[in-house]
Amino acid sequence: MDEEINWLALEEKFDKQLTPGQRAEIRRVALPDDLAELPAYYHLLPAGVEPGKQWQRVIFILPWVKQKKGAPPIGEQFKRAGIDERRMFQMLRSNEPQDLLCLRRLFRQADDVSADWEYFGPSLYYWNKVNKRRFVEDYYSTSQVSK
Repeated sequence: MDEEINWLALEEKFDKQLTPGQRAEIRRVALPDDLAELPAYYHLLPAGVEPGKQWQRVIFILPWVKQKKGAPPIGEQFKRAGIDERRMFQMLRSNEPQDLLCLRRLFRQADDVSADWEYFGPSLYYWNKVNKRRFVEDYYSTSQVSK
């Protein structure tokens, strides 16, 4: 499915086609499921796709992560931003949707994290323990390099 998804267009649509009020509504949702009650969520969905949990995960995190081609791994950026390892493990050990709330908190705390959506988008779309663990592994790979 991700071969068909234009992740960059999704991020661009969020930035350029939604009104500031619609972007704010998406940022304010408490849980990914709450997106189903917002028209802006449906405006962001690519044509012909079924709304669902995968898209809710992606769009729940979308406002907090800017596109940057070739951006360093997310875990590495969290480490450099001073995110405590306990927060990383809290996200790793939590079940959905709590893990996504933890991830969103990490992005908000780190403040200026960017991602290459061509790689990051599928990680959220196919969210699972392996993808969560990859963030933690990247976090520790950075600590080994910086010592």
